[in-house]
Amino acid sequence: MKKLILVVLALALCFAVAACGSKDAEDDPNLGVWIAKTGEMWGTSIEVEDFFDGGFIIELKAGGKCALEIDGKKANGKWTLNDGAFTVKAGGVDCEGRLENGKLLLEDVMGMGIDLIFYKEGSGPLAGDSVDTDTSSGLSEALAWWNRDFYGYWTVTSGYGVFESLEDGIWDCYAVFDVRPDGSGTVYIWDDEDEIGTVEIQIDELGGIADMGSATSEGGVLFGMPVQHADWVMMPTYDGYEDYWGNIWPGDYMEIDAYCDLEDGDSISYTIVLRPWGILWEDVPEDNRPPYYENWYKNAGFYEYATILDALEATNSATTEGTSSLIHSALTGGTPAGSSSNSAPSDSGASEPTGGTSGGDAVILDLTNAELSAKWDTFTDEVFARDSQLSGITYESVVKLLGVEGEKTEDRDGFVEYRWYASDDGSLSIRWNTESGEWINSAMNQYGRP
Repeated sequence: MKKLILVVLALALCFAVAACGSKDAEDDPNLGVWIAKTGEMWGTSIEVEDFFDGGFIIELKAGGKCALEIDGKKANGKWTLNDGAFTVKAGGVDCEGRLENGKLLLEDVMGMGIDLIFYKEGSGPLAGDSVDTDTSSGLSEALAWWNRDFYGYWTVTSGYGVFESLEDGIWDCYAVFDVRPDGSGTVYIWDDEDEIGTVEIQIDELGGIADMGSATSEGGVLFGMPVQHADWVMMPTYDGYEDYWGNIWPGDYMEIDAYCDLEDGDSISYTIVLRPWGILWEDVPEDNRPPYYENWYKNAGFYEYATILDALEATNSATTEGTSSLIHSALTGGTPAGSSSNSAPSDSGASEPTGGTSGGDAVILDLTNAELSAKWDTFTDEVFARDSQLSGITYESVVKLLGVEGEKTEDRDGFVEYRWYASDDGSLSIRWNTESGEWINSAMNQYGRP
């Protein structure tokens, strides 16, 4: 295929002729050298160099003139731009596409089914055009898509009781997915002010409607309330997906709609919208973007940082107005001074967790995963009903509940994690602050027993 393309290009460029078009403004920001950086052929990503060893370059000049250089062969021609619709004709090359938001897309180049994306010389691909998936960890390509940072927002569509004051509120939020080769994983999620929770998930590579599959919740805590199996079902779509209402969505747009009802009548319906960190949201309506998207994420350039942690640490040293510098304890081992936490304040009797077995010494309970989950739900409901908080979940109280010390599975600067394993294939994991003994979060995990 590559040789065929090169032969066609060589013949075309040998008989280069000028075509029609127009462009007048000398100060047009689109003028300059554009270099093909990424490509796609028949729905599959390609390396530009695999098809064009010498590269594919377009120089847009004033007056609608242009110059093409393909694998070192040059031709002059014309280009036009009308409301984003772009055309270029040079040396027998006749292509159409889009030029907007700093990106030039040429579709079906040379009629060979190849789409190329160009960026101006000196700049790289805009975050959001293509997000690389790192498979070096041994994860499959689908699982690697999930194993990254995400950015978005959460909103309360309806709230009753203690959640009524949150109704119609909307906040930026951040999430980090930690995925294992078997498709199980943990989602850490927090917003501008508080830690929101930790949720265990299971990814089905064949589920959903897109190549990355789907992820289903298996346990955990959000807003201090338990998240059960299938409360969350995350299904990214394919690019250009049209929903029932006629809205067109990009393939990396993910929406979680869930509901939680407590026994005392308090309830909350919430929506969480996430996209991979680094994505620009220009392809979705403004009312579907996070509140601080423009001022903090985009205009201040924080999306260019490699990770959320890098961006929030930069914010912490140079605070952007209206944006918190909270950093999740699971990433840094502690919460910055002045930050709050949805995990509730610790009680005066809290102390640093002590005891437990060393890592690798699994504590197997005489309880199935379902029995352990039910026992844990009853306990947390009682604690919440007693003081409307979960500060009563101390290490000592869990040991008393389950009758055995836990296995210490993590010990970092700021928190310690213990696990108790069910007799079948599940576990309960709990994290406490190593200094105060304060409960941070907990999760029922359907998978993962040693």
